[in-house]
Amino acid sequence: MSECGASVEIQEDYELQAKILNISQILIDLSDVFSSRTATSPIKGRLGLTIGEVALELDIGDRVAVRQVDVVGDVHWHLALTGSALTRALLGVDLLRDPEGDPQLDDLLARLFPKWGPFFWLADSL
Repeated sequence: MSECGASVEIQEDYELQAKILNISQILIDLSDVFSSRTATSPIKGRLGLTIGEVALELDIGDRVAVRQVDVVGDVHWHLALTGSALTRALLGVDLLRDPEGDPQLDDLLARLFPKWGPFFWLADSL
């Protein structure tokens, strides 16, 4: 389009993306990716994520197992996030940080959701 003289501007609407994406299924499907990202990490434990009404647990050991649960149970760490915050982390736009400043959790989150910059966009027309 830009070759034809059109002005092209990429719009990133993370609220829309959070509504469109099945975030829990994406996290479950990323189990192998998370396993490779945390393979060299000495940090092991269970991370609970609450995204609106969705609750997930990541069991981080030799491998990472992600499962959707009704309620986050007994975990080492628990984060409550907005859908857009998790979407931005999944896309590599933002780093997730522990609001309480736990350096172990910050290191784990940086490994799980590295900041690489967005690698795909969803069209607003979806």
